Amino acid sequence: PAAVGLGPAFGARLVNPLPRTYPRRVADVRPEFPALGDPALNGQVGLMLVTGLPRLGPWIPPTVTAFHNYTIGDDISYAAGRHIFKSGGIVRITQANTVSDRNFNGTLIFPSVNAFLAGQPLVYSRSIGNSRLDMRAREYAGYLQDDWKLSPRLTVNLGVRYEYYGVPFEKYGRIGRLYGRDGNNLAPRVGFAYDVTGNATTVVRGGYGLFFNPLQMDF
Repeated sequence: PAAVGLGPAFGARLVNPLPRTYPRRVADVRPEFPALGDPALNGQVGLMLVTGLPRLGPWIPPTVTAFHNYTIGDDISYAAGRHIFKSGGIVRITQANTVSDRNFNGTLIFPSVNAFLAGQPLVYSRSIGNSRLDMRAREYAGYLQDDWKLSPRLTVNLGVRYEYYGVPFEKYGRIGRLYGRDGNNLAPRVGFAYDVTGNATTVVRGGYGLFFNPLQMDF
């Protein structure tokens, strides 16, 4: 991951941090299971299920994922009397490039041990083609917030956040539109901190808020 931040302070009351981040993660999963069968004779089987016997072969397919996350944000904080006003926004572009060869070696299912001994499978299935997906998504968010010191012992936090998660799409159009866009993710926030004794030995805090998460790009 890489992160760059610029945090200029325009006097004692105005601060404007500008974060930039680029996390990158690569996951390479290759189960160490021997293949069943001989390609020179009758091909291979990746997974064999026989009712009454333990399974042969891995459940987890060979999978390689490269995840990129480009983030640009801007936050500003301004102190005025009993208030500390904060606002900001963020733009995030995510990429998930995945190859998952699930069931590319095929699966044999036998309904019983006798059927297995007789060589009579109930079902044989196998995936073919190209399993690569290059998923893309964009996210936008912004917020307004006020830390209001009502008294030396009570501070109230009021805020609202808006988030828009774009519908993920495949770079080369290999899958269709997944679902409709959702543009009503308005998230209010309210909280408080109360100094019970007045000397900061006991502080009671509480809050409420709505939060939204994007769907993961794992298809």
